[in-house]
Amino acid sequence: MTDKLPRATLRQKIQVLDYLHGPPSRSQRETIEHFRKLGEFGISQATLSTWVLKEPALRAQLSSNPTLETYKRKPRLKYPDVTKAVEEEIDRYFAENETITDLQITNLFMKYMEQLGYPTKAFKLSKGWLHAFKKRNRIFNGRRLREWQPQPAETYNDSASIDLNYEEIFNNQFVGFNTRLIHSDDHFTNLINSIPGLEQISQDTDHTESVEFQSPSTIPPPQPEKLPYYPTIQNPLQNQLSRKPYVLENFNYSKGSHPNSEKVEKILENITEGYATIYNSGTSAIMGILSYLNPPMICINNSGYQGTHRVIKLLSKLTGLQKLTLEETERLQPKSVILIETPMNPEGYVLDIAKFARLAHEKQSYLIVDSTLAPPPLQFPFKYGADYVVYSAVKYLAGVSDLGAGFVVSKKKTDKANLHSERHSLGTTIANFDSFLLLRSLRTYKMRMLTQCQNTEKIVTYLRESMDKYSMVINKLHHSSLQLDPFVKQQLNGFYNPVLAIEFKSEELADIILTKFNFLSNNPNIEGGETVVELASKNLNFARPSTNSNLLRISVGCEDYEDLIKDIDQALMSVIDPERVGNSL
Repeated sequence: MTDKLPRATLRQKIQVLDYLHGPPSRSQRETIEHFRKLGEFGISQATLSTWVLKEPALRAQLSSNPTLETYKRKPRLKYPDVTKAVEEEIDRYFAENETITDLQITNLFMKYMEQLGYPTKAFKLSKGWLHAFKKRNRIFNGRRLREWQPQPAETYNDSASIDLNYEEIFNNQFVGFNTRLIHSDDHFTNLINSIPGLEQISQDTDHTESVEFQSPSTIPPPQPEKLPYYPTIQNPLQNQLSRKPYVLENFNYSKGSHPNSEKVEKILENITEGYATIYNSGTSAIMGILSYLNPPMICINNSGYQGTHRVIKLLSKLTGLQKLTLEETERLQPKSVILIETPMNPEGYVLDIAKFARLAHEKQSYLIVDSTLAPPPLQFPFKYGADYVVYSAVKYLAGVSDLGAGFVVSKKKTDKANLHSERHSLGTTIANFDSFLLLRSLRTYKMRMLTQCQNTEKIVTYLRESMDKYSMVINKLHHSSLQLDPFVKQQLNGFYNPVLAIEFKSEELADIILTKFNFLSNNPNIEGGETVVELASKNLNFARPSTNSNLLRISVGCEDYEDLIKDIDQALMSVIDPERVGNSL
């Protein structure tokens, strides 16, 4: 049985009538057969006869509402005079070539509601209402789409929402983010090979000397660049030299490196603006960079990933490394380290990278940024003055929590060579099969990451707007989008990280709610493609004596956000009103 065709829109009805009248004039039967062959909408003798009878009214309706591209009839507006005033105001915006935001549209509605004498106390412009208003007025990304021009029925194709700038496409000499993820490791490409490979490093090479500190001339403040920002480290048209294929004889010892690990490093270099050294875990990456720099002191927040603190404790025993808090940067000796995790586990808060870069460089010390919770394209720490960046790749980059990997990104190729050599001595090279799994995951990484960011923002928005509903169980909501600091959105490149935390009234409540979810898994393998939730105080990776025992940490995945919102709601309501939830099941 064939699927039923949709009903004709207003414009499609007019197209049918135009085809019927010609020139040349056609019979109703011929007209019906023509549009049935097109198969775009349902049409019969009865419907066509009705359209012919109502033709003057249909044409008048389209004439008065030419922007109703997909509506079947003119919408009934609750406040037509307010809507008209807002539309006229927006016309003035666009006449002056200005853009308009959703907040500005909402404020205009409130303004004219008040001016025209309507009650504003209970008025709320819903997302559905706003979406319909923008659709009627052809507003997309703050701008008005070009006017619709009628086309012959045979060639009609609604492409008003597609606005391609071909000149910009062909003049742009940089390779896109997704293309880098998919093709950076192609052995035959000569377009993306901007960062040459390393010379083979002898196992006997001595790199025991201390690292020479080179203070940057300036720490550039965050620039008001158009978001999102993408790295431009490589210009493919400036490097047309063919890349030599991998020669297996060059990989004589898998503890040093292997083809899959070098492929992963090439991809990571093309999305992070630096030189990547991959390890078998994020903790190994921390160990690798700290043992390489061998600082006398390190300033670090007591919260965050506790594996880093365990590495520092081990190095303190071996080298006498002194641990300080982030409030004690004035005590730093030269060649020390400030290490910040941003966003911070488990709450997801963001620290100001540029601020800590200035503090470090004033003391001739280094800033290391753990950017695990905000990998590219969310955060580019080098842009804000970081000296080294570390990531745990098992999380967002891998996406399915089935491998172990971490990496360090440095600004200089010599750092990468030395880190490779010391990695060999530490025995922390990533396994060949784990590299293969990571290569698989990187191909779809950006799509997963942005979906998780969008889902998180919608969930946080819902919870923030529903705090009264859940006030019996929830004390506080934690997420970077709730921070008031102006640097947050700029530093996160216009996005927000996919980790949030909910602080409950008691540990007992948090423990009970943890068992009430349908889709959210209680799983410590965080930041994969699925949404996971856990009691923060029970996770040794970031639990500490001061960790709030009432805190549930949620790492949002790629599921449909509507299902996640409903699942969170039913879990919370199962505690607030168990009888109502039980009756609805």
